[in-house]
Amino acid sequence: FGEDEDRATDFLNNSGSVDVLQVVQHLNPGGLEIVALDLIQHANQGREVHIVSLEGSKKELIKQWPRLNRFSNRIHALGKPPGVSLLTLFKLNRLIRHIHPLTVHTHHIGPLLYGGIAARLAGVPTLVHTEHDSWYLNNANLLQLEKILLSITKPILVADAKAVANQIT
Repeated sequence: FGEDEDRATDFLNNSGSVDVLQVVQHLNPGGLEIVALDLIQHANQGREVHIVSLEGSKKELIKQWPRLNRFSNRIHALGKPPGVSLLTLFKLNRLIRHIHPLTVHTHHIGPLLYGGIAARLAGVPTLVHTEHDSWYLNNANLLQLEKILLSITKPILVADAKAVANQIT
């Protein structure tokens, strides 16, 4: 979990199972973040959808994007430091084991790294990964990482555009 206040709120508000846990790198106003927030807002009645931001604290995220406040009981923040963080993977795995999502939905390569691995370690039955951009796949190292992560985590793969789909398949 992120901050202590986030931990207390999460435990109080998540006693049951969550339908979908979306994983994003940072929950700042932007294209894929707006999509993730819209999925919370437009979820079918009775469906519990949460978002976890790998970076930042809940307090910082809400301050930067006040629209998040109305969903604060379904937003989690892990405070990931720069670079690769095994502690963040551990925190995310612990969060997933606590809220028991039926599906983890990752958005982009960083969230696939952390969310895909944590979901598989926690035994989440369904993993969905959406690619929103493919510019970074021009980097041979990142392309190789993406291929390794897709082969290890075996998500249902979604691309938000045909050009993205062509580059990741």
